[in-house]
Amino acid sequence: MVFHLRKKGDAEPLVLCDNDFLISRDGKPVEVNLSKCKPVAIGAGHLRVECWTDDAGKPKGAKYDWKCRISVPGGGLRQSTEEFDFEAPLEGYEPFDEIDMPADLESGWGRRAERKYILKLGDGNYARIKFTMIAGGGHFFHLESFLNPSGSRNLEHDPAVR
Repeated sequence: MVFHLRKKGDAEPLVLCDNDFLISRDGKPVEVNLSKCKPVAIGAGHLRVECWTDDAGKPKGAKYDWKCRISVPGGGLRQSTEEFDFEAPLEGYEPFDEIDMPADLESGWGRRAERKYILKLGDGNYARIKFTMIAGGGHFFHLESFLNPSGSRNLEHDPAVR
């Protein structure tokens, strides 16, 4: 067994969002305000999600085409593979990311996909999120985010502060 030890940094009072959001199958966008952890009108959110799912008439258990686009209006996102991603980088943000699951995908196809991102928001603040898309059944995405409203790039959360 390998253990990775890390010295705890200075935590900040981050705004936590942990919620499910219904999304249509036809690409109609959903925008989320990470401060309030609620869907908001298009153009008023920190995060935009769009999904296109072609599962109509497919038998249970059959693969189908679906894709999802995640974007940050006025900002950008950067996919993260780090276990401890507690400081937002200054550069390397993309306008959007897409999860593409064509039915003919040889391996790795699934109704569920998970990604971790660091966000640079349009208002200059930073956040880190864990995004999970469930493109089947109730058709929704789950979002767990930690937003630093101070403008600091520090994304280390103090669990004692909710």
